[in-house]
Amino acid sequence: MIVFFMLVLMAVLALLAVYLVRRPNIWDSVLAANVATNLVSIIIVLYSIYTDSAMYMDVTIIFALMGFIGSLFTMRYIYRKGDLR
Repeated sequence: MIVFFMLVLMAVLALLAVYLVRRPNIWDSVLAANVATNLVSIIIVLYSIYTDSAMYMDVTIIFALMGFIGSLFTMRYIYRKGDLR
């Protein structure tokens, strides 16, 4: 069951990659990148549960935190410089 959810999330991640390529503006691109980092974090957590290994949880926390900080600074930069297209 966990493998099924991992595959579904990977399919959603592939659809999100298509959306990133065909993005309407930069704000949607930043939002899609943030959602992608969250999906990858969830996939890593599910893999950690599947393998009964807790060592991936540290990686997941750091990865999610870095994704949030990256999105925050990117949005702040775009907001100050204007809407970059």
